Amino acid sequence: MGKTVRKALCEATFVIDGDYRFVKGVGVRLREGAGIKAAVLPVHLADGQVVEVLDSSNPDWLHVTVIAVGIEGWVSRKYTRVSV
Repeated sequence: MGKTVRKALCEATFVIDGDYRFVKGVGVRLREGAGIKAAVLPVHLADGQVVEVLDSSNPDWLHVTVIAVGIEGWVSRKYTRVSV
């Protein structure tokens, strides 16, 4: 890659568009629905992993997409944080 292209990429401004959160804790489960009785999806959520919030209207649960694998599910709001 040429120096001009590399310089342009390094100077580019990136805007995060959307609501993103970080997983907080070990053993956090992604579920098919909002609630502890909903089935657990076979996805490992690591501490600090990024999820995109699709729906935050539920006071206790967030409907999210796991960015790394592109799977949608629900995670308890108390196991997420806004910043690292």
